Amino acid sequence: MNKNPEQRPVEEINSEQDESFDDSVNGKGENTSYDSYDDNSIDTETGKKADARISEERSKTIFSRLSQRYNIYNTVTSFGIDRLWRKSLVEASGMKKNSYVLDLAAGTGDVSFQACKQIRPAHIEITDFTAEMLDVAKNRAANGANNHVPVSFNIVDAQN
Repeated sequence: MNKNPEQRPVEEINSEQDESFDDSVNGKGENTSYDSYDDNSIDTETGKKADARISEERSKTIFSRLSQRYNIYNTVTSFGIDRLWRKSLVEASGMKKNSYVLDLAAGTGDVSFQACKQIRPAHIEITDFTAEMLDVAKNRAANGANNHVPVSFNIVDAQN
């Protein structure tokens, strides 16, 4: 048997997981049973097995509430280093002026707008699964953050 988890069959890995987990109750007596339960999903709050939609909904709620303050939050919590990260990311991307760019989980468009400033690619598709984050990105583009680069916006769940 190959012990490298990257090369083991999913069935073998799943059979080693905790058999006592009940996917219909979340430990508080609340029913959390879903048709699309995935044995490999972990609740980001509890660290226990749970349907992926629990964490997805929690993430949407958090980012929806934070959307208007997200950019300042990034700057403050990173002590301003977030700006350098974006510049470095765009430099390392290999993006060119004739590139058509897909930005998944773009949030408020920070990386996309940095690319608009540094490279000015042909087009950027800005996507996120939180409408409120995309609303901030749309407002930023309307105020010139896209540096005249054509951009479009779509709500997309990059995990599916």
